[in-house]
Amino acid sequence: MLESKSNHIYAYGTIGGDYTGAAFAEALRAAARCGDPVVHLHTGGGSITDGVLMITAMQQAGRPTTVVVEGLAASMGAVFMLSATRIRIARNALIMVHAASIDGGGNRRALEQQIETLHKVDDVLRAQFYRRGISRATVDGWFDGADHWFTADEAIKWGIADELTDAVATVAVARDVRPAAVSKITAALTCRVPFAVSSAGSTRKRYDDYTRDELLDMSERDPKRFRELLNEKYE
Repeated sequence: MLESKSNHIYAYGTIGGDYTGAAFAEALRAAARCGDPVVHLHTGGGSITDGVLMITAMQQAGRPTTVVVEGLAASMGAVFMLSATRIRIARNALIMVHAASIDGGGNRRALEQQIETLHKVDDVLRAQFYRRGISRATVDGWFDGADHWFTADEAIKWGIADELTDAVATVAVARDVRPAAVSKITAALTCRVPFAVSSAGSTRKRYDDYTRDELLDMSERDPKRFRELLNEKYE
């Protein structure tokens, strides 16, 4: 989902899938005509090329920009958020950083070219962290091939984000719904919701029923279940 309201942009979903870099750049230009752009972000990542275009658009906005991480900023989403002048993060949001990956195959020469490309892409992505004043040694450690998860407090500690926010209500704007009829959803994770009840009568925990530590542990031990919970929350 990519929707705008005045100077606010709601970028939820896969970069390059649910919205393109070009569409985001257009939305950003429109938002900048209304004031300093504020991007409300929830994404598991996506296309590097679309993400780089989004970064360029933010850096050329001509106004101070803010990114508010409202659920998840992972992979390319985490790199994109660094392009903002200021980064705010909901207290129970999560950030994940890792090196670039590619789907490929072929002979030895093709694989060597893919490895060379990945090195160049990683250099481009690392540069966004260096702009935040994070040391090269620290950033290199985050690009070691593993997934590195950060709570909101940890993101502040490591200089990935600037400011914590409380739970916020965002506006989900459907393309076929008039602005006056938009539905409001809670985007941060502090809101508690009842357990879901299955047809057999048993209870099943939802995303908001887990503690932050439980979610971090699940993201490492059972990433499939973790993604399912995220999808249920923001579907």
